[in-house]
Amino acid sequence: MNHMSVRYALCFGMLMLCHCAQNSDDTPPTPPPNPPVTPQTPDPPVTPVTPDPPPPVSCPEHSHATTDQQCACDDGYVVNAEKTGCIIAPSADGPCAGTCGQLLYNACTCGKDDPCKWANDGYCDNACAQQTAEPFADGTDCPVPCTANADCGPGLACNAGTCIIDGAVVPAGPVPQCTDIPDWYCPDGETQCGTIVPFEPDHGTGYWDYLINGETQENQYRSFIRRDTMLLIKYAAAKVACLAPNWPGNGGELGLGDMSEGNGAIPGASINQPGHPEGTHVNGHDMDIGYYQVGTPNNQLRPICPHAENGQEAYHCVGAPDKLDPWRTALFIAHMHDSPQLRVIGVDGKAGVIITAAVKQLCDAGWYQGPACQNLKLAYEVTDQGRGWFLFHHHHFHISLGNWVARPAAPAILSPRTSGPSMECIVPGCGK
Repeated sequence: MNHMSVRYALCFGMLMLCHCAQNSDDTPPTPPPNPPVTPQTPDPPVTPVTPDPPPPVSCPEHSHATTDQQCACDDGYVVNAEKTGCIIAPSADGPCAGTCGQLLYNACTCGKDDPCKWANDGYCDNACAQQTAEPFADGTDCPVPCTANADCGPGLACNAGTCIIDGAVVPAGPVPQCTDIPDWYCPDGETQCGTIVPFEPDHGTGYWDYLINGETQENQYRSFIRRDTMLLIKYAAAKVACLAPNWPGNGGELGLGDMSEGNGAIPGASINQPGHPEGTHVNGHDMDIGYYQVGTPNNQLRPICPHAENGQEAYHCVGAPDKLDPWRTALFIAHMHDSPQLRVIGVDGKAGVIITAAVKQLCDAGWYQGPACQNLKLAYEVTDQGRGWFLFHHHHFHISLGNWVARPAAPAILSPRTSGPSMECIVPGCGK
C-alpha cells in the first residue's frame, strides 16, 4: 500500500479527521470578517428631583418653626398647660414661683401687694376674690356693676348689677342629652390632622358649605381647610342643631364662607384677587362663618345690622345687630372652645358685647359647661384699635385655629387669668 492509500484509509475510518487532514497541506481559509460594532450611546445623566419644600408652619406667638416643621417655644418661654401656645418660663426666683408668668390666679398672684403688677393693665382680675380675702385693688380695670340700662352697651340691659341681652330670656330647658355628636378630636397628629382637604360634604348636620364668591359646583376653590378644623366645625354645628332646635330665630343650617385654597393660599389668590389680609386664611387655619340670624331667609353670610353712615358704607355695625340670633351664635362659639387648638374668634364690636353676655348666661343656665365659661377667646373692637376686627365683620365671624395638640387629659386646677375682649389680632403674632 502506498502512502496515498494509507491516507485515504484513515479518511474512511475517521471522516472528520480526514477532512482536516485533506486540508492540512492547504492554505487555511480566511475567516469571515467580524460584523461592524455599533457604538453605544451612553445614557444621559440623571437629574436629581428636588422635592417641593413643605408648606411653612404657622406657629403661635413666642414660638418658631424648627427644621423638621414643628413649633418650638422661643428662649425664655415654655409650652402652656393646654399645649396651645408658649408662656413665660416659670422661675422659682420670680414672683409667686413663676405663676405670674403663667398668668394663673392663686393666693400669691392675687395678693394685696399686687406682686405680678396686674392692676391698671386693662384686664379685669375680679376672679381674684375667689382666691384670697384681700385681693389687690383692680377697680380701674373692672366695670362698675350696672344700676340702670344706660350703664350697659347697645343691645344690653341691666339685671341685678350685670348687663344681659336686652329683652331676651335665656332659652328654657331642659337641656337635651346629645349623644350622637361627631367628635371634634383628630387623633392622628399634625401630619394627618393638618392636611388641607376640601370641606365635604357640602351639607351636614347643622351646616351648609354653600357656593360663594364665584365658586361653582365643579370648582369650590375657596373651600379647603385643615382636617382638624373641619372636624371642629362639624362638631359645633351638630351641637347647636341638637341643643337648640326650638329656640327663637331662623334655626337651620349655618352658612360657611371662605376658608383657603387647595394649596393653602388665601382664597382668590389663584385668580390674582386675594380676598383677605396677608397672613390670614392660609394653610386651612381660618374660616369665615355667617352669624345665626333672626328674620332673614337663612344663616348665610350677610349684614346683621345697619352699616352705613351719612349714606356711606361704614363696613361695620353702626346700629344694634337686630338680625343677630345671639343664643345660637353664642352656643356655637362656646363649643368651638372645646378644642384647645382654638386661637381666637373675631366678631363685630356691637355683636361682641351681646355674644359675650349670651355665653355667660348660657353657662349660668347650664346650656354649656366648658372652657368658654372661664376663658372666652372672643375678639372684637368697639373702636378701631388696629387689631383687624373693627371692619368687615358685620356679616360674618372669623375663626382661627393653631396647629394640632393632643386632647387634654383634664382641665387645669388653676383657672387661667382672663379678661374681656381677647387681645389677639386677626393676623397671628400680634396682641398681648
